[in-house]
Amino acid sequence: MAGDDTPMDINAMIRNAARSAGRGQQQASEGAAPVLEAQRRRAEQRSVRGEATPLEAGDDDGAPCWVLQGNPVRDGMVMEVYTNKANGFVRGQVVWEGWPTRPRLLVTLWNPWGGRDVDGLPPRVGHWELDLPEGARCRFSAAMAEEID
Repeated sequence: MAGDDTPMDINAMIRNAARSAGRGQQQASEGAAPVLEAQRRRAEQRSVRGEATPLEAGDDDGAPCWVLQGNPVRDGMVMEVYTNKANGFVRGQVVWEGWPTRPRLLVTLWNPWGGRDVDGLPPRVGHWELDLPEGARCRFSAAMAEEID
């Protein structure tokens, strides 16, 4: 009772604590669960960048080319290629010598444990060129070419 200086009995304290915990659980279940919210955000990000799709043969102003998500693929563009669930996507620059050869992905390799240069970048080890076989799932990246090299 409010204003009384008499202590509550232990059973009343336990009942109040249980009610309070029950209300907290109910409020948490009514809101979006953190895991579901994270999944929703990832789905939105995928829809912004576009789903990963295979390269298709197409044309750009009458010239044959490779097309990804309705856009012609050009030398120097930044693209991501899906590897597997554990590794996800690999990002690199498109290398393409023209039709009918398939584009390749040029990935810059860095030494993360090396000393940093004036821009704060680790030393570049080299490049790794990947063939994009038929059926490889690709998507354009929001990164600029200068951001990955």
